[in-house]
This record gives sequence, structure tokens and C-alpha cells, in this order.
Amino acid sequence: MAGGKNVDEKFKAKNEFFYTIIKPESKDEKTINKELRNLSKARNKILREQKALSIENSLLGMAGRAIEPISKFAGFDWKINVAFLASFAARESAVATVGSIYETGKADSSRPEEMIRVGSGYTPLHAVAIIIFMLLSPPCIAAMVVVKLQSNSWKFMILATLLPFALGLVLAALVFSLGTILGASGLVAMSVYYVVIVAITVILGLIPEKRRNWQGGLENKI
Repeated sequence: MAGGKNVDEKFKAKNEFFYTIIKPESKDEKTINKELRNLSKARNKILREQKALSIENSLLGMAGRAIEPISKFAGFDWKINVAFLASFAARESAVATVGSIYETGKADSSRPEEMIRVGSGYTPLHAVAIIIFMLLSPPCIAAMVVVKLQSNSWKFMILATLLPFALGLVLAALVFSLGTILGASGLVAMSVYYVVIVAITVILGLIPEKRRNWQGGLENKI
């Protein structure tokens, strides 16, 4: 406390006028202090709106708007699309990107996850669709470069990019649409998705055994 008082005394001695505004005592000083706080909040709001507008009018923003008519079936708006597009540079940047877009400016909303929750209006079902898409969509650009180097084929790299993207979007749209129609919660939707995926994996895991046996029998006959 003594250290704080010393700082106050030094600041008051240096600029008594500003000190009375920061540490108001009279009615007029408190009024000025309140109006300055309101002015600061309005300024921050304008800056956030300008930031959102610049993002929307950027190349990523226009690309996000362009694919929104398709991605809306999975519950994705242009802001989520921008985060997905930015994640191709680094997957972990998706949450930070969308958190920056939905920034509220409140002190208790410093985490990107909290900013998304407060400003977006997304439901747990939206979260499930986002998780499904992120699980199945192609990895970052660096991984695609490795695919090109290992396969030595631009066609295979493009296929490895577009096929998972299309698969992730279709499955995310399917889960989100059915979940919305049936009124399912995010937990139920994710549980059903995992059960279906595990069942498909088990079934597909049995098919290669039959193929190997069939090939071996054919070789014996030959």
C-alpha cells in the first residue's frame, strides 16, 4: 500500500489535473472520469468494428464469404471459414483466428474460446461439426508439401487436399443437419458419430483379410 501511495503522490505532483481525473473526489471530477471511460469504451468498440470490417474485406474474408453458401449446411459462417482457411498455414491458429474475429474487448474474455462462446452464438452442435471437419480436413501446407515430395506427383497432392476437405465438409454437414432436424445435443451427435466411425472401421478392417485369402487361392490355382 505504501508503494501505491508513493506512486500516487509522485503522479499528483507531476500532473495534478490528470490525477484528479484518474482519482476523482468531487462530483465534477467523477463525472469527467465516467465520461472518459465511456469515450474509451466507444473508441475500443469502433476499433473492433474496423478490425472486423478489414478482415471481412480481406482476401481471406472474401474467400470465406465465397464458400459460405456451401459451408452453411455444416453450420459454418464466413468467420469460421476464415479460421479454417488460416489453419492451412498452421492448424493450431484456427482457434486464435476466430477468437480474434469475435473479440469482445471485455476483460473476462481474454481467452479465444471465451470470445467465441460470447460473441458467436454457436451451440455444442456447431462445435461437433467443427471438430469433425477439423479431424478429416487436410493438414497444413507443410504436410501437403511433404506429400508432394514423397509422391512426386502434383495430382496426388491435390487429391490429398481436396478429397479430405470434401469428405470433412460432407460429414460435418450431415451430422449438423441431422442433429438440427432431430434436436440432438452435441454430446449425442458426437457419440453417434464415433459409434458409426468405429463400426465402419471394424467392417473395413475385415475386408482385407478376405481379399488376401482370395488372392492366395487364385495364386494356388494358377
